[in-house]
Amino acid sequence: MSELNTFEQETLDKPTLALHVFSDTLTDEGDYDAEITTDYRHLRPQDTRHGIDNNLTLGTYGVELIHQLKTNADEEIAQSIARAEALGRKPHQNVLAAEQKFKEGTVRVIANSAPRTDEHKNGENFYLAVTENGVEIYATPLDVLTYIKDKVVSLFEIPNEGNPVFNGNREQFRSSIIARVCEHPEHLKRVDPKIIPEQKNPFEIAYVDKFGNIRLRAKDQEVIRAQIEEAKNEGYIGLKIAGISEIVKAKVVSCLDEIHSGQFGIYQNVADGNSPGYFELVRKWSDPATRENGHEAIGSPRLGSNVEIVSH
Repeated sequence: MSELNTFEQETLDKPTLALHVFSDTLTDEGDYDAEITTDYRHLRPQDTRHGIDNNLTLGTYGVELIHQLKTNADEEIAQSIARAEALGRKPHQNVLAAEQKFKEGTVRVIANSAPRTDEHKNGENFYLAVTENGVEIYATPLDVLTYIKDKVVSLFEIPNEGNPVFNGNREQFRSSIIARVCEHPEHLKRVDPKIIPEQKNPFEIAYVDKFGNIRLRAKDQEVIRAQIEEAKNEGYIGLKIAGISEIVKAKVVSCLDEIHSGQFGIYQNVADGNSPGYFELVRKWSDPATRENGHEAIGSPRLGSNVEIVSH
């Protein structure tokens, strides 16, 4: 048994507040960003299920989304209480109820893309990551933790062999029960979070919503900001995306309103707050009735594709 510190033990002991599953065992590939964000911004986290097929980037983005939304919710609760106190009144019951739920429960995430290695064996072991804000992530492979590597304070391997909640030799649906391993800390094997892989590309496509708006993730946002400033020519930059022959011309703006109809723009969304370096690549509709899909317009590049900033 790995000896747990107080924070780890308290996190594992709490009941599940919400369970978010991003798995290759599910079939839909919905636009989960908008759905889950709406829940958390209303301080009403609830269970969600989304299929990621074998697309690790889709799961990796989902893991970071939950971590960031939990942080945002904690901050919003504290700010709402402070605003109410400054006005000399009690905080709204919605806020007080959410404060209690987040205090008493743990947000848990399953991120799973683990094909069986052959006819008789399971895929790689699952890992349990505990983040600085108390989110538990049950992940396989380790790559799905890439975007939150610097937020993981504890990492444990969950061996298939001798697993107390499933038969490690014969179970074909480990993700259906894996989050109950929190009930068995004696089975956790502590490992160094440094083994979590780094983001492969300095700048890459992390997510695309149903309207074709593209989320680009910077490994180091200050580096990308500097590259944008250096490449900017009359307010525009070029984006060279792996697998796409034509360079995408985008106007550097601060919000969607500053993009001309029918053109691409790139900006950092104010709604992201203090999240890591995400940039929005958005094509503004020339005709709202047609809702042109910007992602399709440039050839539908794959999630995880490298993006290079160049002069247009």
